[in-house]
Amino acid sequence: MADLSERDFNAFNETLVELLPDIVIIWGRVVNSRLREKNECLVSKTELDETEGYVCRIKVPEITHEISLIKTCHPSSSAWFSMMDTFDKYLSLELMR
Repeated sequence: MADLSERDFNAFNETLVELLPDIVIIWGRVVNSRLREKNECLVSKTELDETEGYVCRIKVPEITHEISLIKTCHPSSSAWFSMMDTFDKYLSLELMR
């Protein structure tokens, strides 16, 4: 979490407001905690448990829709290939939403 400063977090939120995405893919664990677990815009923490920790939704005040945050391992990680099927499952579900 030390690699994601509050300035970085604010810039992330500003980018969301500018781009209005439906889905954001989070690559790697470095920023995962701040964006998905310690985010005051988080809609529900129980969704993380229900999706094996892969999906949560945030509601940024300046945006009218919820945004899905999906985690995956960074491609440089050895876990990238072993976790790909699970990531693909949850990404596919979010794309069909």
